[in-house]
Amino acid sequence: MKNPIFAFVLIFGAININVHPAQAAYTRCQKEPNRGSYCFSFGDSGKLIYELIEELRCAGYYYLGNDSYFGPVTKRAIMDSQRDYDLYPDGIAGPQTRNLLIRRNRRSGC
Repeated sequence: MKNPIFAFVLIFGAININVHPAQAAYTRCQKEPNRGSYCFSFGDSGKLIYELIEELRCAGYYYLGNDSYFGPVTKRAIMDSQRDYDLYPDGIAGPQTRNLLIRRNRRSGC
């Protein structure tokens, strides 16, 4: 085996590099009951992050301008909301965290 790439593929298996940008933008939750639902975390950006920040702003957890980026301020806001909702404050906006924010904002008329 003189070809190192061939040896790598034999040992580790083929790697699929055909990931579409929209699919790679967010991680997927892996634990039940969230399997198959998107989770947003530090470093993510885009339209869905913009909407998440607006939900945080409406709920009173976010006070800066919305740059559609999940940075340290967004992470802190998510953790604060998770503590208030008696969730584990991991700073990842999974379905449970997002749904609680949305429900709270609907009740408050925001």
